[in-house]
Formats: sequence, structure tokens, C-alpha cells
Amino acid sequence: MPIGAPPPSSLDGNQVLQHAFIDDTGQIRVSATLNPGGSSEVIISHLDDSIKIGDGVDLVTTTSVSSDVGLDVNVIGGTIDVSGTDLDIRDLNSSQDNVAIKNENGDALLINPDGSINVNASNSQGSPNNTYNEISSVAASTPSTIVSYMAPVGKTTYLQKIKASGTNIAQYEVKVNGSVIDKGYTYFGSSLSTLFDFTGNANNGYLLTVGDLVILEVTHIRGGTGDFNGRIQSIEV
Repeated sequence: MPIGAPPPSSLDGNQVLQHAFIDDTGQIRVSATLNPGGSSEVIISHLDDSIKIGDGVDLVTTTSVSSDVGLDVNVIGGTIDVSGTDLDIRDLNSSQDNVAIKNENGDALLINPDGSINVNASNSQGSPNNTYNEISSVAASTPSTIVSYMAPVGKTTYLQKIKASGTNIAQYEVKVNGSVIDKGYTYFGSSLSTLFDFTGNANNGYLLTVGDLVILEVTHIRGGTGDFNGRIQSIEV
């Protein structure tokens, strides 16, 4: 026995091997320190192994989306360069791309099958327009234009009110492009004025198309001649 060697175990050889032998792998259990020299290779499997990445304090985190796992990223500088052609947002295509437009409550803008959208029109501030005119010495039973107004280009125009009056009882007609849209009458013993009101609780008025011609026409049936005046009130948005 070498000098300084540990004393023999009090167990017999069979007992020692039983405590040191690993049945599952067929190996003898030992304690050792490995100091490899030169280069070495560590083989890692994504199925069995994992590596933590961090800056020494905080670790990189991930988020699972459906069956995919992605890195959580903080965008610094406010921009991201995208090079993938399938992510090119400079030329959106309705057959491949879908951009939802929502309000602060999360309600999305609905698109009709033909690509159009429905619009709710509400009262809007616009430029009021008043067109006034007078005519005199109008013969009886002769339809005569008191005042006219044409809807301008570049505006959304609503016909709101028309005021008419005269010195004789008469029939008044409001025409748009020659078609009568309203009539009014005056009688002796009552007011010789009449008002046409096309506004409602939630409407700006009678919607006109660019170039529409509005005419206020009068016909009186009293003997002699009569004088008449009228005012067309519209709003141009």
C-alpha cells in the first residue's frame, strides 16, 4: 500500500461497486473537474436546452402569439425599417392588406361590398346666402319670376327658406330646374306674405346639386298690376 493512500473501505468490493455504479447508463459515478484546452463545441438542442439572454441585470422577454413565440421589442427612435416585400405598406392592396379604422371606443369603420362607406350628414356651419329681388307692374294671370338662385360649383348647397310677398293676392311656386317643389297662396283678409321653410330638426335644408336653378314664381289674378318681392335663403358648405 502506498504511503499516504487512504485506508481501505470497510465495505467489501461488491458493496462499493453497487453504490458507485449507475444502472441506467452503465457507468461508474465519479467526481471530476474538467479543464479543456483549446477550442470546444457545445451542442444545444432547441427541444431540450435553453439560453437566457440579458444585460447582466434584466433578461430578454418573449410573448406567445397563437403558435409563435416572439421577442418583446422596444422601438427606439420611433421608426422601423421594413424590407420584406409582404410587409411593404407603401402600396397597400385591398386583396392582400386590411387596415382597420377605429374610433377611441374601438368601433370600426364599415365598408360596403362595393367599396363605399355610409355617411351620416349633420348640421354644418357654412356660408349663408340671401338672394333678394323685387318686380313691379306685373300683369294679372301672367306667371312671372320674382327671384332666382343657382347652386355654385365647389359647394354643398342647401335651400333653406324662401320668403315672398306682394300687393295683390297671388299664387307662389318654388321651382328647381323647372319642376315645382312647393306652392303657397295669399288671400285678402290675411297676410299677403308667405314663407317656404325647407329646414327640419336635423336637416340643413333641401339639398341642391351643382348648377341647380331655383326660381320663385308668382301669378296673381286681381285686376290691374301688382308689385312683388322675394328672398331665397340658402347655405353653402
